[in-house]
Amino acid sequence: MRQGIYQPSKPLKVRIPNKLNSNKNMIIDVSNIRDRIVEYAIRIVLTSFYEKEFILLPRTFWLVKGENQFSHILRMLKSKGYIWYLGADVKSFYSSINISLLIKELITKTEDKALVNLIKKCLFIEFKDKGLPTGHILSTFLANIYLYPIDIQLIEKIAVRFSDSWFFAKKKNENFHSDIEFLDKLLRKRNLSLNREKMRIYFNPTPEALLLNL
Repeated sequence: MRQGIYQPSKPLKVRIPNKLNSNKNMIIDVSNIRDRIVEYAIRIVLTSFYEKEFILLPRTFWLVKGENQFSHILRMLKSKGYIWYLGADVKSFYSSINISLLIKELITKTEDKALVNLIKKCLFIEFKDKGLPTGHILSTFLANIYLYPIDIQLIEKIAVRFSDSWFFAKKKNENFHSDIEFLDKLLRKRNLSLNREKMRIYFNPTPEALLLNL
């Protein structure tokens, strides 16, 4: 890597069942140990640039990293009387990410073109216009970076994001229309689209019920 000659190996494409929905399969990249170590090191470097921003997200909005944390936040919201929820997610999220926009923002943030070029090489996206591969250590981190400008615009909402899905919470069965239209507007600015077919309104749901249709 120091000499600039590092080349990652082509990952193995593997089809696996979706753990949240047994009726769906996912195709993920499985990299070898050497390449995973490289990606992990890059993620550590990127974290130094972005960790403060993620920490400073307002406490009316939560970005959760796993099902256990999601369950904890949901229990906390219910204890405060938030029993109505609307779930909405991005249509074909990873395959729709605008690579040019992501790379431009990474260069602006890090001021390190060599690092960004290494990221493109690790993910095999040097010649792609859009779409991040799934299964890579870097992909999840970069996906959160890509959605962060949307998250920060939701500071006035009581909402939780899990991966590419948002859950808006209310104490009463109020109209969620303004929330959805606002989210849709923010997504379109990032060249993404709302999956309206999968939107659901829930009353006093369990975490499993909220995540089932993602």
